[in-house]
Amino acid sequence: MIKHRDWNIINLSRIYAIEARYTYFLSNTSSACANASYKLEHTTANIIFSVEQFLQITSRRLCGFLCDILLLAYSLHLWFPMNALTQLMKNSKTPRDVYAILEGYTFMKEASTKVNDALSPLIFVYIFDCILFLSSSMDSVLVNPDWFGKIRILIILAVMISMTWFCSELCVMVSRFQNFLVTTLNIITTKYEFTD
Repeated sequence: MIKHRDWNIINLSRIYAIEARYTYFLSNTSSACANASYKLEHTTANIIFSVEQFLQITSRRLCGFLCDILLLAYSLHLWFPMNALTQLMKNSKTPRDVYAILEGYTFMKEASTKVNDALSPLIFVYIFDCILFLSSSMDSVLVNPDWFGKIRILIILAVMISMTWFCSELCVMVSRFQNFLVTTLNIITTKYEFTD
């Protein structure tokens, strides 16, 4: 592991070049196994390997982070309109409000269907991955000296908890909304009894 005082471009490029050579089966020594005396020549190939490894590590971590944030954004995309619809439902007094609520319900049904169609294959894998990753990595928040690793694990945990909370709150809102619709339709049908 590189200590903060050793963070310079030469040491970082050396670590990335060692890791890239190990990744592509050009060496049997990884950066975790290489000690401080392990020397690596600065050739053009090693510079290309180190740049490629840096881009690979950065894109892999960025892709994982953006996937987490994307799922959270989709759950918020459904939660905010449903919350507004719930507030409208609580304050409804006229038939015009009921009509606006039914229009909102139609919009929410279409939006949730599209989001579910797009994300349903990913959600199980995401939850399974998060549970396995967090169950094996939570101890590193306490014992790992690397602050970036601690922050990354805490961000993953916060995103998963907040996404789970928003999605469970959505389920509660939908069940309240269904009860409201049944109650409202019963009131309307008893108030205006339709005869043939």
